[in-house]
Amino acid sequence: MRENKNKGSRSIDGGILVYPRKEAPGKWMVMWRTPEGRRYRSFETLTSANFFASDLQQERRHNGTRPVHSILTAAESKYLEELRAATKGAKLSDLLAAWKDYQAKQTGLTIGEVAHRFVDMRSKEGVARFLQTNYALYLRRFIDMYGSDRPANSITPDEVRGWVDRLLKADYSPKTVNHHLRTLSMVFNRAIAEGWCSKNPCLAVASIKTERDEVSVISLADARKLFEANRGHRVSLYMALEAFGGLRFSSALRIAPGDINVADKSIVLPAAKHKTGRRHVLEGLPENLWEWIRNVDVISDPLWRKNPWRMCVPVYNREKKAAFERAGLKLQPNVLRHSFCSYHVAQHQDAAKTAVLMQHANQAMIYRHYKGVATRADAAGYFAITPSSFGPSSFAGRRRGRPRKSREGSDPAGAPPSGCVSAEPA
Repeated sequence: MRENKNKGSRSIDGGILVYPRKEAPGKWMVMWRTPEGRRYRSFETLTSANFFASDLQQERRHNGTRPVHSILTAAESKYLEELRAATKGAKLSDLLAAWKDYQAKQTGLTIGEVAHRFVDMRSKEGVARFLQTNYALYLRRFIDMYGSDRPANSITPDEVRGWVDRLLKADYSPKTVNHHLRTLSMVFNRAIAEGWCSKNPCLAVASIKTERDEVSVISLADARKLFEANRGHRVSLYMALEAFGGLRFSSALRIAPGDINVADKSIVLPAAKHKTGRRHVLEGLPENLWEWIRNVDVISDPLWRKNPWRMCVPVYNREKKAAFERAGLKLQPNVLRHSFCSYHVAQHQDAAKTAVLMQHANQAMIYRHYKGVATRADAAGYFAITPSSFGPSSFAGRRRGRPRKSREGSDPAGAPPSGCVSAEPA
C-alpha cells in the first residue's frame, strides 16, 4: 500500500485507491477501476475502508478486474468489520468453511448418508452380522418410502407415523414394526451425537401396543416323541443342548468338544460364541443333558461321522424342521429353549437359578414369561428324557442313493463357516 502524504490517500496494487472524502470530514472512500469504469464505496472509518480494500484486492487477484457480485454496502462492511474483530481477524475462507459446517448440521446429512454411516460404524464397532443385516433392512424400507436424498432434519414425526402405518398395512406384526421404529430412533440418536443432524422425529411417535403372547412350550408327550423319532440323528444332540441345556441355538452350534467338561459337568461359552459377547460358564445343568452328550459316540448319522461337531445355521434350521416333521410335530420359534426355562423353573422353583442357566441379566424375564407355564410333575418327566429311555434307534444310518455333497464347513475351532449368518433370537 502506498500513501500519498499530500492528499492523505492510499493506493493498493490492483488499481484500488483509499482516500478521505472532502465533503464529509472523517469519512473515507474506496475507488477501484474495472473494464466498465470506476467504482466507488463510502465508509465511516478508515479501518473499515482498509478492510474492504484488502478483501477487494484479494478477490481481484483471484478473479481479475471484473466487477463482482460480492461488493458490500457500507452497512455490510460494518458488520464485516465487527465479524473480523470478534474472530480476531480470521480468514474469510475459514469463516466460510465454519458456516458451511454449521449449515450442514442444521440441514442434516441426507437420510441415505446417515443410514450408510450408521451401519458402517456399527460394523466397525463389532456388532453381530445379523444385527447389521437387520439395521440395513429396516432403514432401506424407510429410505424406499421417502428417498435417500431427503435431509435427515427434514423428516417429520408425521412422516415417521406414515411409515409405521405403511408397515402395518403390509401385514408386518406390531412387534416387528416396533423393531423398525426403535432402530430408526436409534439411528437418529446416534446421528445427533455425531453431529450429522440435530433432531429425532421418532421421539414424538408412540410404539404400537402389542398383546403379550404366552411362550411356546413343547408338551411332555411331544418332547418324548421328538427325541425318540430323532435318536441317532446328529440334530438330536443340538436339540438336546437347547431343550435340556437352555442354550440359544446359535450358541449350541458353536459348541466344540473343548468347551464341554463331562467330568465337571460344565459347559463354557466363550465370548466369541455368545450373543452378548461375554464369557459364560454353565454349571448345574440337568443330568439327562449329559447322557445326550455322552451319546455322541453312538450317533449313526453319516454326516456326523464325516464332520462331527460341524453344522451351520441354515443346515441346522433345515434339519430341525425335518426332525419335528419326522415326529409329526410343527416347529415353533425357540420352542426348545422356552421349554427348558419353563420346565426348569417349575421343577426347582428357583427363578434365580434358572435365570443364570438362561444367561439372563436378572429374574424379571423368568417371572414375566415362564413361571407358571409348566407343572413340577411334567418337569420331572421332561428332564428324564434320555437316549436310553427309548428302544433301539430306528435310524438306518445310511441314505438311499448318492449322498448330497455337504455344504457345511470344517473349521477346526468348531465355529460355523463364514457366510452362515444367524438371526439370533432376542
